[in-house]
Amino acid sequence: MSSASTQGRGRGWIWLVVARLRGRARADGGDEASRAQRGERRGFPGDLHVWQYRPPMSSASTQGRGRGWIWLVVAALAVVGAGWAAVAVLLPPARVRSMVQAQLAGALSRDVRFADATVGIFPPVRLTVKSPELAEPGGFAAGAAFRADAILLDLDVLALLGRRVVVRRLQVERPALHLVLRPDGSTNLDDIGRAGGAPGPAGGQPMDLELKALGIHDGRLLIDDQKAQKRTTFAVDSRLSLSSQRGGQRVTTAGTTEITDLAFGSLAAARIADLDHSLAALRWKLDHQGVFDAGQKRLALQRLALGFGKTEIALSGVVDDPGPRARLDLRAKGARVDLGDVLEFLAAADAKTVSGIRGSGRLDFDLEIRGALGPDRLPEIRG
Repeated sequence: MSSASTQGRGRGWIWLVVARLRGRARADGGDEASRAQRGERRGFPGDLHVWQYRPPMSSASTQGRGRGWIWLVVAALAVVGAGWAAVAVLLPPARVRSMVQAQLAGALSRDVRFADATVGIFPPVRLTVKSPELAEPGGFAAGAAFRADAILLDLDVLALLGRRVVVRRLQVERPALHLVLRPDGSTNLDDIGRAGGAPGPAGGQPMDLELKALGIHDGRLLIDDQKAQKRTTFAVDSRLSLSSQRGGQRVTTAGTTEITDLAFGSLAAARIADLDHSLAALRWKLDHQGVFDAGQKRLALQRLALGFGKTEIALSGVVDDPGPRARLDLRAKGARVDLGDVLEFLAAADAKTVSGIRGSGRLDFDLEIRGALGPDRLPEIRG
């Protein structure tokens, strides 16, 4: 076959393919134009695909949603208003003061007074007792054994109306407690609680108390030891939890206490400034968890840990008749106690006997502490 004939056939095939492609392009263009015309007749722009169209939200739908939000706000305000009205009607100021006075008088055998007691709903429902004071054994003429700027209790109102006090949080602002240790071993706080079964004022039977969180802010404890003629004071900050059942006869507590600004001296010192402040810079940390049974006068300690810087010494066991004549059955354990940490902690004191002291070493111990406390008597230590 000649080359001219072969080239002619090749050119024919090429022209045939080109013609078919042109025809298909015209058909596609016609279809697109037809679709565009149909879209324009239906109200769509010619350059807009139908799937891109979204109908605008109707004004009725928008108004419906707006009304829904309005109703939600109104309902929330109604609930708050109903709660405020319930508190105002069920717990007016006069009744709140009467309830607080009755509860304190029912639980305590001492004279108690306070400036005011109120309940507020915002937020949360909070009972505020301003300037509470507890009298010394001889009454307020002899002074106050306890006083505070304020006691704030965040309450569960429904439980309160059911004669249960559920406190979500209690904050005691700037409390001051005076403890007197008499020569016979008794204290000024021995008869603070009303004896079990002793009748209280009408309507004043103690309620069960559940305290989920307790905070003591900027507290101060003053201890007067009359036999030793010594006076000791220190600042206290605590974060505790507490649960009281059977009208305060059984108390479960746990938490952390920090002791600072320790000062000590003669009982004749009339002012804190007159005491020895050489150990005031030390910060003592005390963790505890235990149960006190007032009927048995027994304190069961699951844990009592005293921290020295990074090191701590832990105790556990039972204390019967807590106080100056307590009977102890305790166990003290320590593992790999760093003596360097203990000495470094003590070296912070402004006292010649320990100032600048240094040392190192490890200490393990397991001790049993048993026996009764008393005048010139210490418990037996084995280990």
